[in-house]
Amino acid sequence: MKAKVKKPGQRPLVSIGMIVKNEEKYLEDCLKAMSPIREAVPSELIVVDTGSTDRTVEIAEQYADQVLHFEWCDDFSAARNVSLEAASGEWFLYLDGDEILEENCGPIIEFLKLPNNPYGTASLIQRNYSDYEHTEYSDFHMIRLYRNIPGMRFQGSIHESINPFIVPTKDISVIAHHDGYVQGVNEKKQQRNQKLLLLELEKNPEDVRILRHLADTYGLQKVSDVEERTRIAREIIRILGGNRPDHTEWIYAYHTMVFSAIIRREYAAAQQLIKEFFQDKNEGDLAADMEMRYYQGNIYFDCEEYPSAREAYLEYQRLYQLYQDGKLNTRDVYSVPIAFAVPYNYAMSCYAVAKCWQVEENYPEMKAALEHAGSLTEKTLERSDASLMMECLYAYEAEDFSRLPMLLEQASSLKEGEGWKDFTIWFEKRFDLFLVRKKDACLTIAQTDLQNPFAQLCRLRTAQTREQAQELLEQLLDDPDAVKTPLFADLLYATVFYQFDLQHTLSALDSSLVERYWETLAKQRPDWPELLDTYLMEHPLQESDPPVCWFWQTRLMLSLLLSPEPDTKVLFQQPWLDEERFASLAQRYLDAMTHYCRMVYQPAMLLPENRVALPAEYRFVIGWQEAEALQKEQGDGACLQRLGEMLQEFPLMNRLIGLFTARTRQRLEAQKQQREEFEALAENVKQQFYRLASDGQIAHAAQILESYRALCPDDPELLLMQSQLDGPRYTLES
Repeated sequence: MKAKVKKPGQRPLVSIGMIVKNEEKYLEDCLKAMSPIREAVPSELIVVDTGSTDRTVEIAEQYADQVLHFEWCDDFSAARNVSLEAASGEWFLYLDGDEILEENCGPIIEFLKLPNNPYGTASLIQRNYSDYEHTEYSDFHMIRLYRNIPGMRFQGSIHESINPFIVPTKDISVIAHHDGYVQGVNEKKQQRNQKLLLLELEKNPEDVRILRHLADTYGLQKVSDVEERTRIAREIIRILGGNRPDHTEWIYAYHTMVFSAIIRREYAAAQQLIKEFFQDKNEGDLAADMEMRYYQGNIYFDCEEYPSAREAYLEYQRLYQLYQDGKLNTRDVYSVPIAFAVPYNYAMSCYAVAKCWQVEENYPEMKAALEHAGSLTEKTLERSDASLMMECLYAYEAEDFSRLPMLLEQASSLKEGEGWKDFTIWFEKRFDLFLVRKKDACLTIAQTDLQNPFAQLCRLRTAQTREQAQELLEQLLDDPDAVKTPLFADLLYATVFYQFDLQHTLSALDSSLVERYWETLAKQRPDWPELLDTYLMEHPLQESDPPVCWFWQTRLMLSLLLSPEPDTKVLFQQPWLDEERFASLAQRYLDAMTHYCRMVYQPAMLLPENRVALPAEYRFVIGWQEAEALQKEQGDGACLQRLGEMLQEFPLMNRLIGLFTARTRQRLEAQKQQREEFEALAENVKQQFYRLASDGQIAHAAQILESYRALCPDDPELLLMQSQLDGPRYTLES
């Protein structure tokens, strides 16, 4: 509400002037934020509305001493001057309706109350956010507090400034939070600003201040816009000439050219510009140097020049700390927005430095860099590919797991309590095989008091007794977060390892993730396939078990049988699975699938004309039954032909079909060889018969003939052989 500090006839110490239009979203928060100033010093608030159609005027009237109206004419200075002309205070502070002062306005109050105040102007920090969550922003020092002297006027239709400008200037470290440059909102403003700036530039083509603001209106999405930003920046440098290193607009121009080159991935050009910048600038450390070093570090890092990247990032961090401590020269911030003076960028530089040390296997320095990154935040957790990846890489290579519990706890407090999932993903990626290193890492987490699902999984993995494992398994099976992700595939492993009820565990898991469970276990648990097959052999299903049990049984068996194939989900490598065990598993699978199909499908669905509607796996089993029937009815040749057809129809089953095809071929080959051996033996017997008959040894020959007739009753030569005993004798030659 309106301040009552000013006494009748008393001149206000400060007049606060604002121009607004349709600012109902932010205005009340903006005006409330001024209350500490208005209550601390005599003040007046003058609001100039330029044509609002929402509740802006209604809100303003509750707080302002004056609400004036101005017909908009595409001239910000004209509107500002209305509030300036109405101001009677010793000082004039101007803000916009979407700028909200931070809660601590003490430094502004102290400045206004300063005895014999020597300053003519003062700046605030405008923090421009690019997202509504306020995690991405840039800082810009804006001169918003002026000593109110006669003849003072705003100039410029856009990005207006007050003339005359009175020095010296005091930089006040109070932040005005500004959402006016959030994506979407910013684009509309920039289109409006560009139009007004081009009109201003027609009046004075070499006004570097206007050129600087014009460059900012061009976006970064289009190549043409980026090129125009660069052209304007080069024009600023040309106009400034030899005086350029002492001019903040020169600093802005180089900053813009470097950023534009990076956007275009012209890293060599960007590095050359950064080199020129540091060679030509006259002063010591500036705020823009912090930005340049961050750019430089990113370029070296992307080019995998890690020692140079580390040096650039460490220099950035030194400047960052000076900036945070208020010890860095920030006069250039009147022209150059500072985007990297935020904790997120500092943390990302720490993760990058950690990577640089990791390349050199300097793990103590790597750990120190990670510690400097500070606690995980929502923003750094979003970049888990840098933060958590680097943390897990350090833990794995240095075999130092001391940071893992802290990181898991921090992650668990983020993303509405879901951040532990991000931690789990990167932990499992880095600690892929469950060997000694992973067991020790899990044990470190298991020994904490953390109660999230991943901590419980670590306790299950390192359980000391079967009873402890069973209790933990039951807790996790009741947790929706644990049973809906393949990262918890060890629930299956524990079930099989400890010989628990597999069907009970499977019924709690997400059936749509079945193949991903197997894939995860195959990668992390080398003994899983053999362990699973042994379990299945020792715990066969009964015919009375429900269909769901048979479904899972067949899925488990199939996961063991499938061979790795290009462009398919690779489930298992099976060096332990010799041909005999594979054949046994294959037959058990086929028998189980046959039983399952009979349980869930009507006989009519299994007929050739209807089976097209069945899943491929079930059609395969029916085809297999047909091949077995052909083998019994028509022999191995017919069976082999059907198997060949199935290989074309079901390529995923190539290993299974291939095994039985090879076995059928071997059987055919054995039969052929057996036939050939028998035929040779029969020929020898017949030759012996003819010799005996020719030599007159009729009785002996008759015995051989009877034996041969018992073995080969269908041989047509039997009649000829019998005639040798009953009629004329034939010699072998005849």
